[in-house]
Amino acid sequence: MASASSSEVKAIDKRTVHQICSGQVVLSLAVAVKELVENSLDAGATCVEVKLKDHGLELVEVADNGSGVAPANFAALTLKHHTSKLSEFDDLLTVSTFGFRGEALSSLCALSDLVVTTCHRTQSVATRIEYDSNGHIKSQTNCAREVGTTISLHNLFHSLPVRCKEFQRNIKKEFSRMVQMLQGYCLISTGVRISCCNHTGKGKRQVVLATSGGSSVKENIVSVFGQKQLQLCVELRECEREEVEVGEGEESDPVIQDALKSFRPEHGVSPFCRLAGYVSRCAHGSGRSTVDRQYYYCNGRPFELPRLSKTVNEVYHTYNRHQSPFVVLDIQTRRDHVDVNVTPDKRKVILQQEKALLLLVKGSLHKIYRSMQGEYEATSVGRQPGPGILASGDQQVSPEVPLHPPPPPTSLWSRLPSLKRPSSHEDSENGDLCSSSPRPKQPKLLDYGIEKREHGYSHETRNKDEESFNHRNKSSVSASPLSGVTTTASTSRTNDWLNSQEKTTESCAWQGSCDRSKTTTRRESAVSKTNVGSVREHTVCCDVSLISQRLRAGLGGVGEGKGGVRSRKFRARIKPDENQSAEQELRKQISKTMFERMHVIGQFNLGFIITRLDTDIFIIDQHATDEKYNYERLQREAVIDHQKLIQPKLLELTAVSENIILDNLEMFRMNGFHFHIDHNAPTQRLRLTSQPVYRGVKLGTDEIDEMVFLLSDNPGEMVRPSKLSQMFASKACRGSVMIGKALSRTEMKKLVVHIGLQNQPWNCPHGRPTFRHLVDLSLL
Repeated sequence: MASASSSEVKAIDKRTVHQICSGQVVLSLAVAVKELVENSLDAGATCVEVKLKDHGLELVEVADNGSGVAPANFAALTLKHHTSKLSEFDDLLTVSTFGFRGEALSSLCALSDLVVTTCHRTQSVATRIEYDSNGHIKSQTNCAREVGTTISLHNLFHSLPVRCKEFQRNIKKEFSRMVQMLQGYCLISTGVRISCCNHTGKGKRQVVLATSGGSSVKENIVSVFGQKQLQLCVELRECEREEVEVGEGEESDPVIQDALKSFRPEHGVSPFCRLAGYVSRCAHGSGRSTVDRQYYYCNGRPFELPRLSKTVNEVYHTYNRHQSPFVVLDIQTRRDHVDVNVTPDKRKVILQQEKALLLLVKGSLHKIYRSMQGEYEATSVGRQPGPGILASGDQQVSPEVPLHPPPPPTSLWSRLPSLKRPSSHEDSENGDLCSSSPRPKQPKLLDYGIEKREHGYSHETRNKDEESFNHRNKSSVSASPLSGVTTTASTSRTNDWLNSQEKTTESCAWQGSCDRSKTTTRRESAVSKTNVGSVREHTVCCDVSLISQRLRAGLGGVGEGKGGVRSRKFRARIKPDENQSAEQELRKQISKTMFERMHVIGQFNLGFIITRLDTDIFIIDQHATDEKYNYERLQREAVIDHQKLIQPKLLELTAVSENIILDNLEMFRMNGFHFHIDHNAPTQRLRLTSQPVYRGVKLGTDEIDEMVFLLSDNPGEMVRPSKLSQMFASKACRGSVMIGKALSRTEMKKLVVHIGLQNQPWNCPHGRPTFRHLVDLSLL
């Protein structure tokens, strides 16, 4: 609450309110173009042309052949909350147009210099109108134009200095997002020709996008992404109620129950929604390496629903986990079941039956992909038999594997039906832990003696072994082993059991205190693969009392102050008001420049470098840090060999992808991709003339798409295809300093300095940490 001494609360002036609210409506270049294109589609246009100068920095212009603006509406066209699409709030339930608030043109007036050129179908002469920042008419003149409207935006975001600078800095990224958004309208708008071109500073015109005004979504997919993309897709239709899958425990959920009821129409009422669109096939190679081509609509309106996108991708990954699907999905439902008035850009909606929709989409996708899997199996049988392919009715028998393999060699447990094998619960009755991992090397005990006995084993000795096993299983010892030490002799009660197939050794490790006594023990005899083998029994004797004395002597001095072993000291005390100080003492921050100042102490275990920085001691993995240095050097400098193609390959790329490649030709050349450019062609100007070959692995169009996607998010940065990065990681690993190599002080210092020269020095390409903080000497 405002205090009494604060200034008086009063209304904000209308100009300031207008600027603040306008900045919330139009957030980016994509939103500005979206609002203008939607106005054209609402006006019934069949041809929409988007023209930009310098990627939209200088000019954004949208022209259409719609109905035009009547002279009576010139003044109210750009005023806030003036629209012809709504008269009252209840009309929102039935609104079918893209826009309905009357905010877009008013906001654009505040953020740019807006000019409208329009000719209504009842007029013989067009009119050019200039508006000021408040949406009022500055000038009005007659001009020549066909029926339709052209809206021009000059100097977008000039009234918002911070946003304007950010817009200029990221103009290419903003341009790519705008084209991505425009592609969504191209796909769903049937019977409408939409084109987009960019004029550079030299006056050169680049066609970025052009559609032919197809009569169906299928034709629009071909116009935007090419025939190949359509061939990799399948039409999506909704499934029936019986085909909907419900997870375990979800049937009792009342929300799920309500969702399931909405599937079956009753009393002539139609189902709650229909699905229409196309999705990638599940065969490997039909999907995409990224999620850049996924478009969702609700009654023809582009929208974003993260849960829907997540469901589609999860289902697709169950059939093709290495790729992501191409999706064009239109959800057709009753308009009064959808709330589109949620965000200013109308991209977020609220669905009345969202849970039912997710179940419907999930079931429909499973139905499609399962049927496709069945089709694949049927067609593989009809092929001509060749190497590795069987004809119908043939049987394939591998000569190395018998049809009826002999039964596995039985162990002692299987030959003792009257005995019950002790379970892990029984073994760990007193807190003992049981594992079946191979026996690790054990630390040397203080004093021990080993008594060895060997005797033959055959089927005749079976009864004796059973009696011996029963007797040993009931015996016990009064000494318990040390905590953290795993023993493998008779007193440690660890049992080795060699299985002829798994070849693993079962061992039991006990951790307990020195005063524990009486733990149950069991021994097992080792049985070899053959019928006759040898069994070794080891007996270890140790002085438990001596171990206890030494352990108490070692623990007695801890925390006793002078003369004893001092524990690590911290300045902060354990108090609620000093929690922040204690956390600060445990937090360390290191920068790349600090590695050059580190003092090399020496090498540890021929694999690690110990360094000191002031009072902090660090341990550095000599192999991991050298591997990361070599990896980043390869990523930055390596030029990949290329193989020239006999015939240049036409690339079916969108105009945006082509422009990204043209802006980064040198980067693609370093990755081994060479292109022939036809500057006179309106679209499909690039042909692949050479493709990279590295260590016998060929890279193709999938890697080009991956690089284009990476460059769209990180323009100007050096990017590599994932296949190439993996091979660089392997090459860097093999060419780096190995564990076990002795290093001179100069070599160790060189490796330490290299850490500070890396872009991301914290982990090697395979995930191993390059260094760790050991101790702060000031706290000892």
